[in-house]
Amino acid sequence: MKIAQGTHRFVVAFPRLGIAIKIAKIKPIEALKRFWNVFIRHKGNAKEKLTRLKFELFKMVPRAMPTIGYHLFYGIYNNWREFIFYQKTKNLFLQPTWFSFIGLFNIQPYGRPTDRSLGDLRHGLYDLTDGQVSLDGHHFDEPSNFTVENNRLKILDYGHQTTQKIITAYGQKIWEEFDPSQCPKYK
Repeated sequence: MKIAQGTHRFVVAFPRLGIAIKIAKIKPIEALKRFWNVFIRHKGNAKEKLTRLKFELFKMVPRAMPTIGYHLFYGIYNNWREFIFYQKTKNLFLQPTWFSFIGLFNIQPYGRPTDRSLGDLRHGLYDLTDGQVSLDGHHFDEPSNFTVENNRLKILDYGHQTTQKIITAYGQKIWEEFDPSQCPKYK
């Protein structure tokens, strides 16, 4: 068993069983801190606070200004997006997401994450996507977000909207043309 931590999810991998379970992180302490800062410390009338509460619960504003909903639901949201995206596209570049329990956890086949020994993935991906991978500074920069299966590159983490746009446009091309054995090596 192997456990890996991400910002919004953690993965429990069972290589011998051939499965990986992605579990959404729910951060109630962070949500309570945000609630305290926004509603207890902030002065305002009831109408302003109700409007603010709706925003805080239903807008998944990323890191620049994380909302209460972001702290409570973003991992669930990303798990669910990943599941739906795979089910709709069946893109060969994606590590399949077999099952999702309403985003609380996803089940995928286990894929051994690549590491830097594979080489500079981003350089090869940059060329194949006409530079579009630069729009997603996390998913395409981190070698552990990928696996190699039958000498084909597959992405393990694809719940974010920007990542999905790039995959929609270039995923098939990456799967067909990216050769892991030709990846430029780090110097």
